[in-house]
Amino acid sequence: TTAFTLMVDSIARALAVLMGIYIAYNLGPSVRMSIQEYFGWSYQSLMDQGNFMGSISIAVGLMFIALWVHVEKPVTG
Repeated sequence: TTAFTLMVDSIARALAVLMGIYIAYNLGPSVRMSIQEYFGWSYQSLMDQGNFMGSISIAVGLMFIALWVHVEKPVTG
């Protein structure tokens, strides 16, 4: 394989991950409202106070990237 092919493959994977995160982020409010309606919880109790979901999303993203780099790291030696 060529370096160009590897670069294109890496970019495609990164874009796929970003698109998945974008879709999950946009579906979040719908899922939250569905859970609220199912269990009968109040709207105020499900509000994202202090941007908790944003902080968790960033933390999960960083953990995923760290794991990805660890798994994809080539063996040297």
